[in-house]
Amino acid sequence: MTEMSYMFNILALGDNETALNYLQQGGLENVSIDDVSQWEYQKDNITLTFELPLNVNADYDNLISMCDGILYFLNPNSESEIEIFKEIMKIIQGMKRNIHTIVLFRDKNNVIDKSANELLEWIWSDYPFEACISDLGSPNVLKLIIDSLTESIIGGDMIILQRNSWLRIPSLFKKVNYEIEQQNWKEAGKLVEKIVKIARKNQNIDWTIYAEQAAWLYSRDGEFLSAAKIIASFNPVFSDRFRKMHVDQLISQGNRLFR
Repeated sequence: MTEMSYMFNILALGDNETALNYLQQGGLENVSIDDVSQWEYQKDNITLTFELPLNVNADYDNLISMCDGILYFLNPNSESEIEIFKEIMKIIQGMKRNIHTIVLFRDKNNVIDKSANELLEWIWSDYPFEACISDLGSPNVLKLIIDSLTESIIGGDMIILQRNSWLRIPSLFKKVNYEIEQQNWKEAGKLVEKIVKIARKNQNIDWTIYAEQAAWLYSRDGEFLSAAKIIASFNPVFSDRFRKMHVDQLISQGNRLFR
């Protein structure tokens, strides 16, 4: 059987000079420089092309709509860059589909003033994205970012950078409790599913407990297929029960429409 090949287009945004230096230091090949600087990465059956728009008047709405993922280089020491970032985030979140996005905090000239926890918590609380810190002297983590982006895009799942994933747990549980208080069962289930993914990546034996909690939350909102999927690998009996509940739900809806 022929192995499937993947080609993804990643949009690099933010400070151009920082982005160009980081892509070059990360070992990517520069394949063209025009209004858009392109950088290519190949590994096994995966090809990623990073596109960095050099024109300040670029059509960001169109560029964002065409990309598979985004790597945003943000200088947290610059208030003007933060304001631009917020405007770009509005465009990204306004798209009808989920665009896998990682925010990389970096000041090419100075040490980052704000604490890492403060910056990461800001992104995790306000946006459905991932973030990491790359201060002066920090190793280049572009390959780690690439692995996380490709895994997320192929799986259609959230982005998790394992190097700081454990920091997300308290924030996620806080959001879960809020959604449960509001009886937003599906949203709470999605958040617990993120906790499941982090726990599995970190080889936490409690991941199955979290998965069962996510399945229960999904079922409260009638999302029986989501409930079945998340526990299928370790609890096939209950997974089949949720699938049957999904079928019964469809039959019931069909009968109501027929009547």
